[in-house]
Amino acid sequence: MLLPGVPNGFPLVFVDSVFQGPATEVIREDVARVHPWVADAQKAGFLYRGPIENSVRNEKWASLELIRGDPSRPLAYLNTLIPMTPQSSLPCPPLDLVRQIGSPDAPSYAEQGRKSFSDFDQAIGRNLDGIKINRLLDWGCGCGRISSYFLDIRPDIEITGCDVASNCVEWCKSHLPGGRFFRSGLFPPLDFPDRHFDVVIASSVMTHLTRNSQLDWLREMRRILSPGGLFLASVLGRYSAARECHAPVSIRQRLRAHFSRRKAGLGSTKPGIDDRVQNRSLDGIVPAGYYRNVFQTAEYTREVWSKEMEVLDYIERGLDSYQDLVIVRRPD
Repeated sequence: MLLPGVPNGFPLVFVDSVFQGPATEVIREDVARVHPWVADAQKAGFLYRGPIENSVRNEKWASLELIRGDPSRPLAYLNTLIPMTPQSSLPCPPLDLVRQIGSPDAPSYAEQGRKSFSDFDQAIGRNLDGIKINRLLDWGCGCGRISSYFLDIRPDIEITGCDVASNCVEWCKSHLPGGRFFRSGLFPPLDFPDRHFDVVIASSVMTHLTRNSQLDWLREMRRILSPGGLFLASVLGRYSAARECHAPVSIRQRLRAHFSRRKAGLGSTKPGIDDRVQNRSLDGIVPAGYYRNVFQTAEYTREVWSKEMEVLDYIERGLDSYQDLVIVRRPD
């Protein structure tokens, strides 16, 4: 939401599309420490306190929208789901599972789940093009950080989740009624029929797969999607690369600096993508060397992924304001 060099204009607050009022400034030195290359980053904080007016769509959840500038032509936009009552909270896994999937604690787990659900839900809605969603697959579901919200808020959709981590899958089976959860293999195929799902989402899955594995899984997504079906997947792009180096660098510069500090594992480097850095967070769950931190440019992603399916959109920081979100469609 921060717009360096743009005067005033604290975010306008909307809940379920109803205007609530302007936010006020809060100084956030912690944000400045994370983004030292951004001028005035400490001014990124803001606060809104007051009653929520005319929010009647759902007694448990509401859509929070923050807009900088004219709402009809916003300079910056952010949306997320917010709980309306204490009873809105969903089951939270034990801390070891929360950390296994990359969240530091229970509050972060819940907030990341709500924001990621909001991002996927909005992106799906913008690109349905008349397709009715009957079945959705959360590929790489972890312990249901996003699936739990789809189950709670979209009960008309049959929700399925799969993951390589059996401990996560077992937790989902025990704590997320209404969903169907399976352990998946490390490589295609998945145990689903052709053309079975209308939508497949993948939060932080392609971000950890080698270039060749990405291509294999893209073909598998095309197989299990119905004609016109959507595949929405996050990737590590320009902003993620800058965050990694704490500087506004290109992916190529970031990778050069990164590999000068760390020994690269087995893998490949191609123009626009580098999959050589091993990620050890799933040691003991997947074979050594399988799980990577993969950075890729938007140009590479559009060019290569479009050979398998139609790339509808590429949204920088489109998932949880960190990873880029790619939306592709299986041709009819």
